[in-house]
Amino acid sequence: MFSLAGAHEAFIEDGQLAQPDLQQRLADTVSAFVHLVETDVRYVCLRRRWYEFPAEYTEAPVTHRAEG
Repeated sequence: MFSLAGAHEAFIEDGQLAQPDLQQRLADTVSAFVHLVETDVRYVCLRRRWYEFPAEYTEAPVTHRAEG
């Protein structure tokens, strides 16, 4: 998850974020998400899985826990 307060003012003309640290954080977030998706696709042996995301709670039994 990536939240960006004031997103309407956060970008410069070339489409990058004005603050380099936020640009890096966004790139890291997208990269971690892509890695999670690739893992899910390539390792189909994990038939039962549970993904945990911040601020979410479930009482589902944990069989495999993948964190991005």
